[in-house]
Amino acid sequence: MLLKRNINIKRIILGAIIGSISILFLFIKMSSFSLFIFKVIISILMIIITFGYKDKKYFITNIITLYIISFILGGIMYYLNIEFSYKQIGIIFIHKNLSISFIVLFIISLILIYVYIRNKIKEVKDISCYKKVDIYYKDKIYHLNGYLDSGNKLYDPYKRRPISIWYKKDIEIDKPLYVPYQTIGKKGVIPCILVDMIIIDKIKYKNTLIGISKTPFFIEGMDIILHSSYK
Repeated sequence: MLLKRNINIKRIILGAIIGSISILFLFIKMSSFSLFIFKVIISILMIIITFGYKDKKYFITNIITLYIISFILGGIMYYLNIEFSYKQIGIIFIHKNLSISFIVLFIISLILIYVYIRNKIKEVKDISCYKKVDIYYKDKIYHLNGYLDSGNKLYDPYKRRPISIWYKKDIEIDKPLYVPYQTIGKKGVIPCILVDMIIIDKIKYKNTLIGISKTPFFIEGMDIILHSSYK
């Protein structure tokens, strides 16, 4: 939700199951270093299974976000455990007072939050352009990450339908509609398909064309460049 990734719930559940495997390490004798390595491997598997691997930047953003959230939530849970739990000695219960570990965790959490927010502020404009997209085509549903591009003003010259650009290598196209396009220093034609429906952030659109691109985008984790009219 934080990264606005449009991921199938089945992949999220499978990733969570993979992550829960690390609990088994509590019952296996191993060194602290080996335990650390195994947990890193598990976290990488979680990310790849849940989000897939599209490019290096996409993967690094996912893994860093996972660790930042884990550190913050882990620190909060640890603090609640040591500050609000009771230690039993015989029939006497002793409440633990504020400890130095809480202060250290609090400072580290603040630093992590500051670094994270500072980096995210730079991406606020882009994040507002990130959209969850579902495409219905030939009895299939494609869950995509979309980017609303204010520069995409491509319409088909026949019925003035807006055209979004989808990076998709392996899709069966029956009777594509070829639409001419022109960019700075480049022009040509792009094959388009008429989809049954496209849902962008829960808003439904019909009678829309999708241009099929064989060239990947240079926008982190994006599958489709949305037409500027989808606001």
